[in-house]
Amino acid sequence: MARILIPDMPGLARNAVVRSLGRQGDACDVAWTLSERYRRFGRPLMGRYVRRAHRIASAKDDPSGYARDVLALCRTRPFDLVMPLTIEGNGALIARAEELSGMTRALLPSAEAFAIGRDKLRTARHAESLGIACPRTFSVSDSADVRRIAREVDYPVVIKARGGSGVDDGLRYANGAEELLRGYDELLANRARSREGLLIQEFIPGYIHDACTLSTHGEVIQVLTQVRKLMYPIYGGVGAVNFTTHHPLLAQTARTLLESLEWTGPAQIEFKLDERDGRLKLIELNPKFWWTLDLSIKSGIDFPGMIRDLLLGRAVTKDRSYTAGIRYKFLCSPGAYAYVQLFRKFGWHGLRDPQRYVRTHYGFDLRDPLPDLRKCGLTLRTLVRGTLSESNANLPIEYVNRLDRRLAVQIT
Repeated sequence: MARILIPDMPGLARNAVVRSLGRQGDACDVAWTLSERYRRFGRPLMGRYVRRAHRIASAKDDPSGYARDVLALCRTRPFDLVMPLTIEGNGALIARAEELSGMTRALLPSAEAFAIGRDKLRTARHAESLGIACPRTFSVSDSADVRRIAREVDYPVVIKARGGSGVDDGLRYANGAEELLRGYDELLANRARSREGLLIQEFIPGYIHDACTLSTHGEVIQVLTQVRKLMYPIYGGVGAVNFTTHHPLLAQTARTLLESLEWTGPAQIEFKLDERDGRLKLIELNPKFWWTLDLSIKSGIDFPGMIRDLLLGRAVTKDRSYTAGIRYKFLCSPGAYAYVQLFRKFGWHGLRDPQRYVRTHYGFDLRDPLPDLRKCGLTLRTLVRGTLSESNANLPIEYVNRLDRRLAVQIT
């Protein structure tokens, strides 16, 4: 039995990690910015596999406080390993990696590799130096840059923060110069989102193909490929309906990138297959676990268990086989939100998915239902309030990844 600290707020990735490790007999403690009342009385909602819950600072709002609190927990409690799940959490602990290593174990990339991986512009420049195709990407310093770029680009384009997650940290789509300037001003107004600067990137139509990976010191242990068949928001975002694939070129391209960075830890690498020139193009690298981690586990690749075994010095089999064609549909968010938006846009016809799959999972765990019931309650509240995200609804309708879209998506 391993004693594991998972310092992250409740969510899809944390649920998948805790359930996977807990069912193998590991003792999982969680830590996040929970209220004292929730810590005392909300214990059942955390799930049956959570041993204890601890209160720590926010990795996003107070990274130094987050690292301090995690180190304090490791100093007073005998954890065999720490498994951070967010970009901000990874960054905070990398800054204190030497101190952390004296108390426990964690699978973290080097500071330099992480700096490249979390910065979308640096990732694109590094990938291009390896011969990996990327969308045309522009660095933005000020409004004069934006006005100049507005005259040079082919529309539509994406405006987003150089660091963090696009869904969480804000992004905009623009179909012309006026929308581009307005989107830039909107993102710039939020200093938290523009802390690392903004960039403008050519929009590539089509599905997002993910390479879900695990590496240690540049040795790629596992790559699983998948497709985001439906996203929330429906023009582009997190996967709401996803399925696994076997995509050799995607996997090899991801390996090339990770090996060049001497990467350590999990990473999800986003690509799009550009139908206009037939090239696979890198969108970004997310240096963390992914929302659809449970799909990876149900397809045969237990990434959390592999990380535990690597850190504890146990034998880990490389390049494990997994089942392609496994579909994963989220019943609550983000799936419910995506289906509501799709129905509003296309009616019942838009919900039809003619593609055949090996098996479908629905993102609800009957053996540990309370975290999912809590998620469904929050989802229902959002739907009743009518506060779904529509930040990218200005894209032309042909760019929506409808379930019944006649775009070939290879499973094998």
